[in-house]
Amino acid sequence: VRAQDDRRPDPIKATRPGAQPFLEHIREVYEKRDRAPSADSTGQQFQSRLQAMMQAARYHGIELDAHEFRHDSGEAAPPAAALSLWAESAGLWSRAVRLHWRHLLRFNDTGPAVLLFKNGSAGLLTGADDAQNVILLKDPSAPANAAPVAIDELRLS
Repeated sequence: VRAQDDRRPDPIKATRPGAQPFLEHIREVYEKRDRAPSADSTGQQFQSRLQAMMQAARYHGIELDAHEFRHDSGEAAPPAAALSLWAESAGLWSRAVRLHWRHLLRFNDTGPAVLLFKNGSAGLLTGADDAQNVILLKDPSAPANAAPVAIDELRLS
């Protein structure tokens, strides 16, 4: 026999009164993260992808000019195909492909590869450690001397 009211209490309402404003803030953050990006974050995503491409090209001795990148002004973030075409027009070999985690772990002794994320931003894959099951990512907006960060599959997905 079950009690009539066996519903679980709302964890935010069941906490101490002092913790409620913080927990409400956390709930708002999680609800907002799936909404459309703001104009400011859209510009940052756009710049993030361009910076990642320019840094990868610079590693290979090619200077990409951001003014030469052709894009649709209505796009929030440059699509992979447009970025690939931009790199190819400058003399680089480039392909837009989807990779699984096991393929990313094979980037041990290669130059940087540009990873485009679902949220519109980008990162530079600078290496991988198969033994520890992590890849090394660098933020394109970070200083040149900044160390890459080890990321596992769970944190990347």
